[in-house]
Amino acid sequence: MATATLIDARVKYAAGQPREGKYGPYINVLVTLPDNSEERIFGKPDDPIKHLRKGQTVQLVRDAKGLKLVQSEQPATQPTATSPTPSKEALSKEAKRAIAAYVEEMANLYKFCWDSASTALDGKANDEESIRAASSALFISASRKFGL
Repeated sequence: MATATLIDARVKYAAGQPREGKYGPYINVLVTLPDNSEERIFGKPDDPIKHLRKGQTVQLVRDAKGLKLVQSEQPATQPTATSPTPSKEALSKEAKRAIAAYVEEMANLYKFCWDSASTALDGKANDEESIRAASSALFISASRKFGL
């Protein structure tokens, strides 16, 4: 008799656009397991895994057929326990100030990325779309590198 095992995992890459496979369209999500190995969860385009987001902690079950998402009462788009969303009333003045300071820092970083991209692309790409793409790439890269 086969047994099923519950596993807590973290979503590394959310589902992208459906792809065409041998058995029709499918989507997949890459998850990191507790032992730091990675596995894919496959499903149809309307499968609940389509609602999973990068960094979200999920509970999976491993059976004879592979990994499957454990259905819960909460929709998958709800904030997870690792990233609670405080209500507006629950925020203290200090928390609001900290949030405002962080947002201002991020805005200044994005402005710096915009100015740097604009300068670097001068003469090569002057349209706003190209500068936006380059500055967003710089902002994301800097955020990841320095854990912002």
